[in-house]
Amino acid sequence: MSDDMTQSGNNQSNSVEPQNLSEIDTLKLALESSKKEAQVNLDGWRRANADYQNLKKDTDKRMETMTQTAKIFLLADFLDVYDNFKVACKTIEGKNQSDGKVDKALYDGIIQIEKQFEELLVKWNVKRVETIGQRFNPEMHEAIGEESSDESVESVAEQVVVKEFTSGYSLNGIMIKPAKVMVGPSK
Repeated sequence: MSDDMTQSGNNQSNSVEPQNLSEIDTLKLALESSKKEAQVNLDGWRRANADYQNLKKDTDKRMETMTQTAKIFLLADFLDVYDNFKVACKTIEGKNQSDGKVDKALYDGIIQIEKQFEELLVKWNVKRVETIGQRFNPEMHEAIGEESSDESVESVAEQVVVKEFTSGYSLNGIMIKPAKVMVGPSK
């Protein structure tokens, strides 16, 4: 009987084994399929993440450009007011030196405001364009007058700046406002 049991036990394990193999093969196939699906999903996620990172970089760059453009427009308006303020300061300074009739507190206050304007320009990295004695550059200078000369007439591009009417300014190398100048022959 024990032989019968051993035989029947062997028969059962033999009959179970083929069934288990097909079940194992099915599980292996399912595992391989799941691995492939996981790889496809991972690849898709990587592409989506790369697309997102590229979009984020592009958006950041666009925002920086828009911010820079807004700064330039704001500064251009501000610099017009600042130039007018500088003219007023020179007028008050001239009047104060000629007859001393400007109230000292008013004069000191206006000079302090001018210094604050200048500090803001430095803080914002706004640079004043050099003009007097410089070769005329249409990207940095706007010629609104020309000094006459007995010499042969040179083109404006070959002339130098002899007088500045209003200052020019740049922000990080980008012209905000060209200087308004008078040009004359180079000497």
